Amino acid sequence: MTRSSLTIGLGALIALGASGVQSQDAKKEYELAWKLPHGQVAVYEVFELPKKAKCGEFWLLGCELSGGRMAATQGKDLAYRFLFRLPKDKVRVGGKWDVQERAFADPASLIPPLEVRGSYVLKQVKKAKLDELLMSVPKGEKTEAVEVAVVEGQFEFFKCRWGNNRALVPDKKPAAGLTTTTVFRTSDGAIVGGRYQWRGRLEVYTGLNDASATQTDEAYELLLKEPLLELTSGTLKERIDRALERCVKWLKSKQQGEGKFGDQRGYPVGTSQSVGSTALSILALVHAGVKLDDGAVTSGYGYLAGKKSLQSYDIALELMAMEGKYLPLETLEDIKSFSEEKAREEIAKKLTKPDKALAEADARLLIERQGENGGFGYTENKGDTIVLSNTQYAILGLKSASRMGVAVPAGVWKRALAYVESGAVLKDTGIALEAQRYDGSKLERKSDAYGWSYRPGQSSIELHKQITGTMTTAALTIIAICRSELARAGEWTEERVSRIEKLEAGGLAWLQQNFSVRATPPEGCNNLAAMPYFYLYSLERACIVLGIEKIGGHDWYLEGAAILLSWQKPDGSWEGPHGTPVIDTAFALLFLKRATVPVMTPTGSGKKP
Repeated sequence: MTRSSLTIGLGALIALGASGVQSQDAKKEYELAWKLPHGQVAVYEVFELPKKAKCGEFWLLGCELSGGRMAATQGKDLAYRFLFRLPKDKVRVGGKWDVQERAFADPASLIPPLEVRGSYVLKQVKKAKLDELLMSVPKGEKTEAVEVAVVEGQFEFFKCRWGNNRALVPDKKPAAGLTTTTVFRTSDGAIVGGRYQWRGRLEVYTGLNDASATQTDEAYELLLKEPLLELTSGTLKERIDRALERCVKWLKSKQQGEGKFGDQRGYPVGTSQSVGSTALSILALVHAGVKLDDGAVTSGYGYLAGKKSLQSYDIALELMAMEGKYLPLETLEDIKSFSEEKAREEIAKKLTKPDKALAEADARLLIERQGENGGFGYTENKGDTIVLSNTQYAILGLKSASRMGVAVPAGVWKRALAYVESGAVLKDTGIALEAQRYDGSKLERKSDAYGWSYRPGQSSIELHKQITGTMTTAALTIIAICRSELARAGEWTEERVSRIEKLEAGGLAWLQQNFSVRATPPEGCNNLAAMPYFYLYSLERACIVLGIEKIGGHDWYLEGAAILLSWQKPDGSWEGPHGTPVIDTAFALLFLKRATVPVMTPTGSGKKP
């Protein structure tokens, strides 16, 4: 079929059942709000049209319907985002609600976003069978007629350009278009199916810097599989185990000469010579249960021993990987009372003198590069840019060193804590925070919401002021680790308690308000903020060291695991927008294993389940 005939066929398909306005009661108002519980997942089968060929699944979480929004990290998610956009109020047949917003707004203001304009309309409400509305329903499948509401959406995407005074000016002509048809079941508001069609230039809606500029005209349908998937440890365990088995096999297959792991393309975590990516991969493998005498592990540790990097990320990750050698968590993960003290005991039994000396040397390198404000830069250069992301990894590495018996001065933790305190940004007030700890206790209080940026308080550049999920979880991790180390040193004072607990609750309140496991909040960001696997591993660390099981009713682990399961590629890997599957797969594996070691806390619980 030629492209022209394909376009005609799809155009006819989009219009199916949409002509005219029909209703049993033209004055009746309908609530198109699917109250999908947090503890369930709607699994949709995805079919490519017009072939009606099944090409995958899309998993939708209840949290993604809250407020009528769904995050989008990659362009392919944008169509789903508009397919599942709900109206804020009840609507009549013929009722319309408009959309005008920016998609893929880059917080660094380096890449102009897209401006989206369009509207939804409730075209009809009638009793119909699903196969009368969607052509991908398998032939012979029995479907009963139920009352459904059919909503159509028409959107245009305008590429923005920089005008005078750095103002964004949308093009006069749209570069791409999106048409959606969403079928609601009126009895419970469930979205039982839908269709979308893209038209235009592929580069416009991928959101990737190196997208090829090609024309596209494609359509897909989604059909809901029922019953809904229950989000419990029991229902996901077998799926997670299979996913881990496949990703371990894939990750080991990507090991290169000398035992190193790395991606062909650069990743924005400041590593060199593949030291950091090798350390991260080895850390993931040992936490997944790969034995220390496995060839991939031994050669990986051998590569780290023979290479030296001055990058903060590399040194920190090497310390974390070294600790993993002595404490692969698969040996202890089923012990409910697992604690930091048990981790220290296990390490002390096995730690060799050469590794202890190496840990001490790496820790010294990190300590020497701490800036006057308490943060860490990428290198040993005192004039280097100090950022919260580097600081988080430096503190994680020093925490691993401390558990390996390396003495880290209390001043290091105090300065890092002060750096985080100084960078907190008040975003909202009077939030009803509801968090549940792993020990069963609850954290319920009115709290202000605080967030953190990449370079807190140090620059006027938009990127450095943008509050993100990656940096807010980084700040929470630093708070918990520094608090635990100061408590061990007997220097956790009452004077610090109220200030730090206020910031801890404030960071959790921000995460509750902006909760997402699909994309790095804020949603729809390109470039540095669109790092979903980096973010998920950061979310895992923050919640484990704080002992948090649920935030605002969200079981962060089960919801994150569900999204990861739906994203895993057939070969067992994961790959985000930056095209770095080795590091992204390691991040995903570490999240699924909940590989972070809990920390001792002077208040609350740091225990993991």
